[in-house]
Amino acid sequence: MKLVYYGDPILRATASEVTTFDKALRETARRMSELMVKHKGVGLAAPQVGLDMRLIVLRFPPHEMVNPTIIERSKKTVLDEEGCLSIPGVVAHVKRAYRVFVSYYDLKGSAHTLTMYARSARVLQHEEDHLDGVLFIDHLPHARRMLLKSKLARISEGVV
Repeated sequence: MKLVYYGDPILRATASEVTTFDKALRETARRMSELMVKHKGVGLAAPQVGLDMRLIVLRFPPHEMVNPTIIERSKKTVLDEEGCLSIPGVVAHVKRAYRVFVSYYDLKGSAHTLTMYARSARVLQHEEDHLDGVLFIDHLPHARRMLLKSKLARISEGVV
């Protein structure tokens, strides 16, 4: 298992729902968590490792979420710095909801809901975006994206 980088089409695709909750799914989540920690990430979505599935792993608090859906976002937002393992070397300030209420399944197929705040909520929103083919740079103003154009082109060409 390895990271895929900006320019890989899977990062722009909508990931497929997970329908089988088995040992293979648990192994995938375990390997994703190891890769996330190895690369010093705080979250990782299956498309970031080339997998077409709605699975994310989070480091703080440690969670594996299958088919997560953000049901509600607070009106209060916070502007803070974000980066992405699939877009190395690029950081930018992104506005996100301060609080989110999410429904998801665990690795055994049991349904859960959870309210997350502050940094945890930010990471969840970032990773859930990946499942819908949205990257954090898509939340930036056009002028800021234009300034990143050459750096993104280099990443897309494999210069990581």
